[in-house]
Amino acid sequence: MPFAYNGPLDHSGITGINAFIPLWLVLLLTAIPTAWLWHRDRRRIRPGCCLRCGYDLTGNMSGICSECGERRPNVPKTGTHEAVEAKG
Repeated sequence: MPFAYNGPLDHSGITGINAFIPLWLVLLLTAIPTAWLWHRDRRRIRPGCCLRCGYDLTGNMSGICSECGERRPNVPKTGTHEAVEAKG
């Protein structure tokens, strides 16, 4: 029985309630929102990372992820007109 009423604490007329809450219930009530928030944060792809595997592509000029081989969209090739304009 998860919740119990034990009646009066002493014979002076003061009553109290003892509630026994199972530890697994407290764990479950905190673990579910924590797991959901963690999963939601892990799905977010950060800017500058591969869209397929999440590998950080900072400094990668080839436009190909070295981890999974995915091509980055709209990455100017070195030595082309777009790359010179992007450097400013």
